[in-house]
Amino acid sequence: MSIDVIRHLASRPGRRIGSMFVNGGGASGSVQLVRSEAGRFDALGQGRFDVVGWALRGGAGAQPMVRCFPGQRSRERFWDGLSIPATRAQSLAYVPKMVTYARRCGALSGHVLAHVSTTNDARDLDYLRRLVGDRQLTYWALSYGTFLGETYANMFPRRVRAMVLDGVVDPRVVIRGAEARFSNTVAAMDRGLLVFESACQRAGPSRCKLAGRGAIAPRVARLLARLRRAPIPAPHASPPGALSYGDLSAALFAELTSPAAWPRLAEDLEQAVNGDGSALATQARAVLVGTRSAGGDSQTAITCIDSPARQRGPAYAPGLWPHQRSGPQPVRRARDQCVPRAAHQPSEGNCMPVRPTAIRPGVRQITFGCARPLIDAP
Repeated sequence: MSIDVIRHLASRPGRRIGSMFVNGGGASGSVQLVRSEAGRFDALGQGRFDVVGWALRGGAGAQPMVRCFPGQRSRERFWDGLSIPATRAQSLAYVPKMVTYARRCGALSGHVLAHVSTTNDARDLDYLRRLVGDRQLTYWALSYGTFLGETYANMFPRRVRAMVLDGVVDPRVVIRGAEARFSNTVAAMDRGLLVFESACQRAGPSRCKLAGRGAIAPRVARLLARLRRAPIPAPHASPPGALSYGDLSAALFAELTSPAAWPRLAEDLEQAVNGDGSALATQARAVLVGTRSAGGDSQTAITCIDSPARQRGPAYAPGLWPHQRSGPQPVRRARDQCVPRAAHQPSEGNCMPVRPTAIRPGVRQITFGCARPLIDAP
């Protein structure tokens, strides 16, 4: 098995401290991240760190890759525009589809799946740390990359120099399994929707297209209820069709995580409230195509392998994957850490102390806005 690695050399080699490994989230590695944003990371470390990115097992830049379909045509035929199930009947029909998907992945990539997990990626990270000559790891990560960092810190607690973990994944949820992980994500999205509605209401109609026609939350709730009953037209979507409740769920999942996109989301929701779901349908299809791409297969593989997979039998697709106990070791209590004051309103350097059980004692976990003091530390 081989993985791609990329390194951007420190711009101030005379003051070089070591290497900073980065992961921008998603189970797809960070080679492209370093290729496109090495300058930003170099500035974050004040030119004193080589910036290193690497491919995660099974994904783009790794050989072999996780493959669930022989080609793009068979992939498109299999998914055929299938949306996220929104009713019990749709969910029951969705289960055998997922079982078939899991079996396809096992048939084409069974020899790879047993070696694709966050635990394996943490071991690769430790091997790369040794290759660059660093005694301890300096690491920056977002989202899924924070879980990889937490896993590393629990597996190799004495080999951590500094970690910057932003958008922190709660490892206690992840190690309970995929069901708990997705339920936690949905709950977070529900909270995000409430924050979005409140922010839009305060912004007013000049800055938020949903505002100015009564309370926003009931308007959005009525749209959701309407879509639960039946789709609405999306005549200008790409391709034209309809917007379903599952489509809107996918679009909200993508847009709520990025406050910078909220003005556009408000415009798209206003169009849907008025009967045209085209913009949201187009966004939803882009999200689903991404998750069901070749890159999405590797992310699904890591999610399933990281799961305890206690559920067995033909009705539970993850149970068909090779089982490997993954994820961090039993979680220990950390010292005070620094996390965003408001998850949906990030601000540079705006932190508050909390006491999450995330990583080993002595490892400080802070946000990007508070990163420089930690990276500066000896």
